Amino acid sequence: MLCRTETIRLECAEQVATLWLDADRLTPLMLGDIREAVEVLRKKSWADVLLVRSSCRGGFPNRPTIQDYESLIDAHSRREFSRWGQETFQELADLSPAMPTVALIDGECLDAGVELILACDYRLAVARPDTRFGLTFLESGLLPCWGLTQRLPRRVGPQVACEWIEQSCLLDARSAVRFGLVDHVCAPRLAKSQIWWTIAEIQDRTSRPHRDSVFRRLRHRSWFVDRRVFQPRLRQSSTTPIGRIVDAMRVGWRYGEAMGLLAERAAFANAGWHRENADRRQLADRFEKTRAAWPEGTPSRCVGITHANNLGQALVLWALAQNQKVILPPGADRWIDDLLRRGIETRQLNILEANERRRNILRWTDAIPRCDLMFFTDGSAEARRQVVEVESRLPPDTVLVLTSLKLDADVGMGDFLQPQRVMACDLSHMSPFGPTVRIVTTERTAESSAARLFHWLTRSGLRPVIEGALRETVKAEQCLWSPAA
Repeated sequence: MLCRTETIRLECAEQVATLWLDADRLTPLMLGDIREAVEVLRKKSWADVLLVRSSCRGGFPNRPTIQDYESLIDAHSRREFSRWGQETFQELADLSPAMPTVALIDGECLDAGVELILACDYRLAVARPDTRFGLTFLESGLLPCWGLTQRLPRRVGPQVACEWIEQSCLLDARSAVRFGLVDHVCAPRLAKSQIWWTIAEIQDRTSRPHRDSVFRRLRHRSWFVDRRVFQPRLRQSSTTPIGRIVDAMRVGWRYGEAMGLLAERAAFANAGWHRENADRRQLADRFEKTRAAWPEGTPSRCVGITHANNLGQALVLWALAQNQKVILPPGADRWIDDLLRRGIETRQLNILEANERRRNILRWTDAIPRCDLMFFTDGSAEARRQVVEVESRLPPDTVLVLTSLKLDADVGMGDFLQPQRVMACDLSHMSPFGPTVRIVTTERTAESSAARLFHWLTRSGLRPVIEGALRETVKAEQCLWSPAA
């Protein structure tokens, strides 16, 4: 053990140093520990390669919490906060070429985690359903401040970088390779051998980052990018958060990375806590508090839908992407092939996975007793009568979710056999990290049922927030668990 603190561990074996990240948040304390580990490696020549990986179950550490950002009360503190992270990741990047750095991603990698892996020379990802990459700064009412605006465009291109930040969508491991964010993808069963084989190639210096093609270098000329990518966005929204991000990208692209980092610090110091984004920060804070108050238990194994409309098909694809069993309503067999083809086109599934997941699709009559999460995806009068009929056939621990019904009225209408497991959720605009999803609860809603639905939606790439009676329960639990208490 070369170095050990509360947040990181540094080990070395077979001339490969491994930096374990033991915390789930990239706080200033953790950044200081990373700098200490980098300094140890700089002074000693024990290793040829540095492997950066997380020991947390959820994946790479995420950005600090909303409360951590709220503690930055003025522009000076925000500027120093940004400078500390930028310098830490720059020290990690400066280890190359004497010691190439490799980031191994096995799980979620969001926001500050993406900034960290961009500071490494290589990125390896394990192709699991949980391995996803996302930038949720704008959805959370924040701005990136640790080098994302400079390293991301140089890695994936300015056009892709701007679109990814604007859309706030999630990328799976294979899509990340296609966009250029990740260098290699490892199959889950062969991950260990493939990872060490890739590291051996890096040690032999036979695998180096490839040089851009001539066409790509011409397309990324500063005058061309400024005219086609940056200026149109700045004309539309120069003072908005996305405009601040694009402006920092533009400065770095034209005048160098050092000037770009300075512009990023200035944007975060002056507009990182804009009043117009207060509602987004509040929703993001509620989402993080709920996720901390309700640790994820056993994930749902079988998901059912009642109607094969567009919403039902989207829910089926999310369940199949998580390798879960799916119950289709009677008469839905005819669109299974079209659904799997749609999953391949949207890159939620590849061809092999689509053929394998076909076995996860179950018939309605035989599989009802196995269902533990049922979505009622139609709001017609006939569907209202079907709610009570289907509930009588479901196991007692199955969670019932009303999607297209009137949320506040139908949850409390009182004609359910077990109202403690019934909730409403507005999924009419469902998209990866799109509009925040509301889960409406009542005084009789069981906390375990709401937690199961919350984590299923989170694993599907959405940002659910709790409304109704259980919202106060989450607040109370956070007060009890806070460090001040």
